[in-house]
Amino acid sequence: MKKNPESLVTRMSWTGLCLVALAASSVSADVLEDRWYTVELSGSHVGSMHTVTESSNGRISNRMTTDMTMKRGAMEIAIAIGVDCVETTGGKPVSARMSQDMSSMKQIVDWTFKESGIEVTQGSGPSAITKMQPLPEGNWLTPYAGFKYFIERSKAGDKEIMVKTMSPEIGPRLIDNTYTWKGEEELTIKGRK
Repeated sequence: MKKNPESLVTRMSWTGLCLVALAASSVSADVLEDRWYTVELSGSHVGSMHTVTESSNGRISNRMTTDMTMKRGAMEIAIAIGVDCVETTGGKPVSARMSQDMSSMKQIVDWTFKESGIEVTQGSGPSAITKMQPLPEGNWLTPYAGFKYFIERSKAGDKEIMVKTMSPEIGPRLIDNTYTWKGEEELTIKGRK
């Protein structure tokens, strides 16, 4: 059987290209947090939530995905919600995205943080609408910076901790999250301690 040198060169080129792509994709971020939750409604399992925080190249990525399915009679509604926030390791906001898919209705909101404010894009493709929104006044923390602050204040023994932040599913305004220490006790949840 006679070998075609052009075919061999083409295969070697594709093999090399695939190896380069594989090497690039094998560079992974450091996983800082990775948590899974069960979502229940009135005691019935309706879905799950996954949160993951990763660090790579001077940036922190916070990702939360929630998938739920609810039934009422023969009708079934599937809901998927995703929130992605990117910040620098110094706590400066870079971008955020919220996607919500409720069966026939889909919504996407993208934020890009600029010196002059927040560039907010609603929708995707040619029908997307982009507007500049001012940054809210006052001090606030990005998601991971807020988490680190909460841990720091908890370790210091604070009994009430308030974290001001923003989230694209709420809109470009400050949210006050207040955590209040209620005490320590062993809990039993669904028969497990």
